[in-house]
Amino acid sequence: VLAVTSGKGGVGKTNIAANLAVCLAASNRRVLLLDADLSLGNLDLIMNIRSKYNISHVISGRKRIEEIIQVGPKGLQIVCGASGLDRLADLSEREQRGLLEHLSRLQQETDTILIDTAAGISSSVIGFCLAADHVLVVTTPEATAMTDAYGMIKILVRKQYAGPISLIVNMARTLAEGKQTYHRIADVAQRFLQTNLLYAGALLKDERLCTAVRSRTPVVLAYPKSQISSSFIAMAARLGGPRPGNSPGDSFFRRVARWLN
Repeated sequence: VLAVTSGKGGVGKTNIAANLAVCLAASNRRVLLLDADLSLGNLDLIMNIRSKYNISHVISGRKRIEEIIQVGPKGLQIVCGASGLDRLADLSEREQRGLLEHLSRLQQETDTILIDTAAGISSSVIGFCLAADHVLVVTTPEATAMTDAYGMIKILVRKQYAGPISLIVNMARTLAEGKQTYHRIADVAQRFLQTNLLYAGALLKDERLCTAVRSRTPVVLAYPKSQISSSFIAMAARLGGPRPGNSPGDSFFRRVARWLN
């Protein structure tokens, strides 16, 4: 279970979750993408999905999570978040436990569950992160985004999160700027939190990503041969690891690139 989170909004978290999920699904994995923004979910817009039911119907007990799953590209399973329901912005502990029980049932039928959390540090966001095997914190080189990303990391460490925490630097001007941004946050985390922050990679600014959002299509599908699509494929390969049963020569990159193209 991978949780994609951030300290603040506007850093491209949902786009990253959507494109990573498509890449993982294209490698013959059984992938579930969950929009866990319980009040302002917008994953349905990026994936161009019109869903009558969303996660609010599961939380209220009107639907089982299996009943609201939508099927996306390459068999990607998608659970849409709620929108405009402020009551769901912060779940009670009982509601969090119930939702996680629904997800735990799905783990038997999936290889990867990718959770796109809401922005911020509400208890439901932290709850989803603590339940994940691996947390991906998204930031940009902007000072405010870096500060908020570090704030999220600090909370996870203080809550004694046991899994790995990786940093994704989005909207970098160069790969060097992305690596520098990582080092600045990682050094502070090591010094003050005594924790090792991993580097998932950097994504460069690319106007094609904005164009893809406007067309409601993940950029890896809209522009499969672009540099940013290659970056997503490589990032997904590092996070996903090898798939059992695939021959060594049939690399993750080759399988995904072949399907996307």
